[in-house]
Amino acid sequence: MRNQDGKWGFSMFMSEAITEFGFDCKIRKLSPKTIQELKGDTHMARCEKDNRNPITTCTFTWEDCGLSFVEDVLCVKTRILHNEIQIRFYNGYGLMNGRILPLSDQQRQEFFDLLGQCCNEWKTDDFSVDVCDGSRWQLKMCSKGKCLRTIEGTVELPPRGQEIRDYLSKIIGDDCYIF
Repeated sequence: MRNQDGKWGFSMFMSEAITEFGFDCKIRKLSPKTIQELKGDTHMARCEKDNRNPITTCTFTWEDCGLSFVEDVLCVKTRILHNEIQIRFYNGYGLMNGRILPLSDQQRQEFFDLLGQCCNEWKTDDFSVDVCDGSRWQLKMCSKGKCLRTIEGTVELPPRGQEIRDYLSKIIGDDCYIF
């Protein structure tokens, strides 16, 4: 859902207080106008689905929605590009650190093939469950700059999500925060 600044994020409704957690990992108090808009529309806008174009890039955004210290990792963005994987870790202050890893053509093709197979099996773009805290994730797949599909969820992995996580962890050489 876009906030009043046009940025993506999500909101938590707690009694009368509504707090927004954006993908920039900043917490903001929402205006009364935005609160009314949120009450009428509970789903994030989705990108156009297009099965004819192959996936050329994708971005996983994982956010910690539990009670955390400002120094803790609150957001991890993992971007799979043509020849590299970019991983950025954010805390409450902003960017903590990041890594850029090389990606071979074979690794990229195998990963995007697996991702495409899994996504074709998913009948929904929203794997969210009602929770008070935990984690939230978003997967955005693109082809030549055009958004093909945006999938999101909370806490639980999508079907075959563990397979996707394991494959990416093998390439990275470490656990990855994607779901």
